[in-house]
Amino acid sequence: MDIIELNRHKEQDLLDATGVTFVHFSDIHARKDLWDRIVTYINRYADRIDFALHTGDYCGGSQRQYADLYMGIPCKRPIYNCVGNHDCYAGRGAWLLTEKEIPHRLLFNHTENWDATFFDCDHSMSYYIDRGELRLIVLDDYYHTWQTRPWLRALLRDAFEKGLHVITAQHEPTGYISDSFGVPFQTLDDYNAKFRQYELKRTTYDYDHRCRVLYEDVIEEFIAYGGRYVCNLAGHDHVDQLGLTARGVLNVAVQNATSWDALGDTARVAGTQSEDCFNVMSVDTAKGEFRLLRIGADTDRYGRTKGLLVFDYVRQRVIKKQ
Repeated sequence: MDIIELNRHKEQDLLDATGVTFVHFSDIHARKDLWDRIVTYINRYADRIDFALHTGDYCGGSQRQYADLYMGIPCKRPIYNCVGNHDCYAGRGAWLLTEKEIPHRLLFNHTENWDATFFDCDHSMSYYIDRGELRLIVLDDYYHTWQTRPWLRALLRDAFEKGLHVITAQHEPTGYISDSFGVPFQTLDDYNAKFRQYELKRTTYDYDHRCRVLYEDVIEEFIAYGGRYVCNLAGHDHVDQLGLTARGVLNVAVQNATSWDALGDTARVAGTQSEDCFNVMSVDTAKGEFRLLRIGADTDRYGRTKGLLVFDYVRQRVIKKQ
């Protein structure tokens, strides 16, 4: 069924949004049909949507399951990409990172209309975009991470001096959620236990941020000296997450855009609203607020509905949830 009609009842919430508005989706896992449906939605509301961001796992299970999704329905707005752990795996043997050139070639071959500034390194997959008073910084969680940290620190200091509000984005959340504000955009499942049980069936590997130094401490520094931090956008876990980590970093992770639901908390059925899953996010820097509007799968097995959330990121409080 048409994605526009399935989500027509949420149209007014999109039309009422103010500020920079974009689609956030993640973990498409080479599903061209679902990518095209998201593009169809963006094109329908292109006068309201500025861009889209996909936060990793563009490939299927590995680089062996690859589709050049950008070659599907042309999108009227840029779709920014981000490298995920499955994008770095060759698909044979141990879960080891391939040469960086490979995921770069697979994911960053359509950047002509991005107007992004990339970190200066070989096959760079970290970059930033400024939109008005909002700076979006997209981070590579897997390659050149130690070199990326000082680059990020300098970008954040520059944003502070210019009075810009900052969103970071990467494939993995910066840490575990310790305060979810009681919103339905935070899963009630014990995802970590479920994931560990699932992984026992597979070759042991760990690309997970909880065992590696990435960027959370650098973001924490920015917040501590008064930086205007909106949140970190992520995917990876195939469930929705929203809340503060122990270090005080607000994360917003979106449920997977692919319809595989083995790790999720929502049944995903083709031909129904649950087939699709992404957020339309609006950031109003004048108000210090963001809005999350769920398009597609918006219920969980506990009967909760993820409709519209309005959040004050300056005072870190929920304004509205429905």
